[in-house]
Amino acid sequence: MKIKRISAYILDSLILLMFVSFLITPIQLNDKKVFTKFKEHSKEILDVTADYIKVVSSNDVKKSLELEKKVKSLGENSKKLQYKHRYSLYFLSQKILTVLLTIVYFVIFPLFNNGQTLFKKIFKIKVEYDTILKYLLREEMARNFVLTSLILYFIASFNYSLFSLYLGYITPITLSFMIINFIVFLVNKDNKALHDIIAGTNVVEV
Repeated sequence: MKIKRISAYILDSLILLMFVSFLITPIQLNDKKVFTKFKEHSKEILDVTADYIKVVSSNDVKKSLELEKKVKSLGENSKKLQYKHRYSLYFLSQKILTVLLTIVYFVIFPLFNNGQTLFKKIFKIKVEYDTILKYLLREEMARNFVLTSLILYFIASFNYSLFSLYLGYITPITLSFMIINFIVFLVNKDNKALHDIIAGTNVVEV
């Protein structure tokens, strides 16, 4: 059962990613400016940091202090540039389409298809639930709080301070939940992930 669930999840996710890439490519081709600038800035930080490490090891105090200031300055600029990048058309198109297609494919489609995605059907497994509310709660957690994250993402767009909080807390929290969720699934004898236990749902063979 574990192998079936993991395989279905990976293959379903690959299909979703391919579809998102196909849809966003025309949009992103017209908005590469911010992305290119962000990429170049990230490379500059890496280059300066590498130079700083070399200078520190050579005990050149004056030059190391100059490079240290430059690294700090680039770090601050990088945060602001990342903020612009995250809310550019390039990134927004990917974020919104990914969320919408995730909801359609992983949440709405199985709701009308006996609790099955395409690959759940191929592997002959399905999600069992008592109420739609439990099912929606399960999917929100299983998809790493996709809807909650999107709402907070838009709230964070109001100013840079909120964006910093979003990056500093929301991203690590959702990532931590995803890791814990997977570990619970691996060790649980009933083949239940943490989201199944909390929502009171189950994945069964058909």
